[in-house]
Amino acid sequence: MSTFVSHHQDQWFTLIHDLCNPVSNIQAIHGLLQKELVSDHGSRSQELLDMLQVCCAEAEQLLTGLMRRTVGEASDPLSLQKTSLCACLEDFIPRYEAMATQRGHTFQASLEEKQSCVLIDENSFPRILNNLFSNALKFTPAPGTIRLSTRQFGNTVQISLEDTGVGIPSSLITSLFTLGKSASRPGVRQEASYGMGLRIVCRLTHQHHGTVTVDSTVGQGSRFTIHLPLLDR
Repeated sequence: MSTFVSHHQDQWFTLIHDLCNPVSNIQAIHGLLQKELVSDHGSRSQELLDMLQVCCAEAEQLLTGLMRRTVGEASDPLSLQKTSLCACLEDFIPRYEAMATQRGHTFQASLEEKQSCVLIDENSFPRILNNLFSNALKFTPAPGTIRLSTRQFGNTVQISLEDTGVGIPSSLITSLFTLGKSASRPGVRQEASYGMGLRIVCRLTHQHHGTVTVDSTVGQGSRFTIHLPLLDR
């Protein structure tokens, strides 16, 4: 019984944690939209409204998961579909640029191997990237740089999110992907941290048949890399 309760609570905490990301995005984009409306830049305003729509859809999907668990329904298995990686990642770039700008950072994207195809679940894959990007924002003092890049390596494709943040002490790296507060630290703006985000990244990456690695230097920044199997074109 205790194992069931623990597993049930873990599912709740995971969804609640990830729900914070689209809500934070909505708040930041709303602030940018207010500035654009004052400047009367119609096309930019529409772009920001489109971003808000995506954030709301992500929040709705997570809330639906919470409601299903409340009534005891099992979570849906991942539906992995063959997807063009570059096309998928390009959808994230405008939103990440807006979020980085709002926090005083520069966002860069370097996507290689435009024909690379991988198996991706359209609902859970954004949670991987959003958690990594949220961490980069949280632990990078302004002005900083956050960079999304890809490269093919043998029969895998690597998706890296790199920042110029505070870095991670080597003593904490081994516990980054485990539940608990042993590796959690407040962000540069004293944002709360619960040690959940990277654990979610690790679990969902494994469900995509991939792995996640981290390289970090204190005072220089961190690079998290998702390694996914590359499909034949």
